[in-house]
Amino acid sequence: MVLKELDVRHNSRNANTRPSLPSHKDEVGYKLPPQNPWPAAGGFVSVRAYAKINLFLDVLGKRDDGLHDIQSVIQPVELHDELRISINDENTEEKFTISCNEKSIPLDETNLIIKAAKLLDEKYNFPKSVHFDLNKKIPMGAGLAGGSANCAAALRGLNAFFDLNISKRKLALYGQTLGADVPFCVHGKTAFVEGFGEKVKELEFYPHCPVIIVCPDIFVSTSEIYSRLDSVTDYNKPPLGDHIEFLLEDRFIFEEEKEIADRFYNIFTPVTTEKHPEILEIIDELKSMPGVLNASMTGTGSAVFAYFNYDDKDNPKKVFDAFKDKYNTIQTKTI
Repeated sequence: MVLKELDVRHNSRNANTRPSLPSHKDEVGYKLPPQNPWPAAGGFVSVRAYAKINLFLDVLGKRDDGLHDIQSVIQPVELHDELRISINDENTEEKFTISCNEKSIPLDETNLIIKAAKLLDEKYNFPKSVHFDLNKKIPMGAGLAGGSANCAAALRGLNAFFDLNISKRKLALYGQTLGADVPFCVHGKTAFVEGFGEKVKELEFYPHCPVIIVCPDIFVSTSEIYSRLDSVTDYNKPPLGDHIEFLLEDRFIFEEEKEIADRFYNIFTPVTTEKHPEILEIIDELKSMPGVLNASMTGTGSAVFAYFNYDDKDNPKKVFDAFKDKYNTIQTKTI
């Protein structure tokens, strides 16, 4: 069965679910979970964890708690990891275990998937041990939210696996305690994001565009780049309100992709590229390629993406071919 909203796939309905309280909304709009959560019949759920690109990213200031207030328009892309959740049949003392095709991924409690599982287990008391198998395709340390997407996939997948009836809104609230990009990844749609990442307004009207993502062999530390930004940025600068006003208007048609691309903005670009000038070279080279409407860095880097018209089928392939031998290059589409 395919649950389109969550993009969660599992092999059968939860036929073994024990009787639960009727699903209904309480005073804050959440559904009550079953009293005795039980794994899905057949024993596994598969969830896609989608990467993201920041079309617009500004930092408005640093808060007293050390977090930063941002404004961002974020789009998910088809590039994704696959997370398979199943009953753990191994004889182990650990309630949650994880395996991954990428050897550099930590498999201990520092992994956001394990943190998400422990958070939900504390609240809903899972009756079985769980194993996560992660098929990783999203490059790490590139600003594509791979770790946050995996965390959100664990939240969504466990919600389906144990039939917990947790609303998207509440899953996003759980997610915001684990990472700034996790609430967006829980929603999984193009969105305007504010606060430190916890305020997510879904934008339904954005066009689906071909995208080329170029990932140089550079790992960027988000915390380091934020520290560098704090040291050089005047947070009293005027907000980029005209760009935000346009990007939030519910009026886009396919011919306006160029207007969207013209408003690409990332406050981190000069900070990150000062340390890693190769990223700026990639941006400039992409902008000069045929059919590219604009190119920009995503997140704090190091990945750079190029945007194309909706119906452009030839130029994305040409750009991909031009970069694939020099960098890890991905041909994908916005969702």
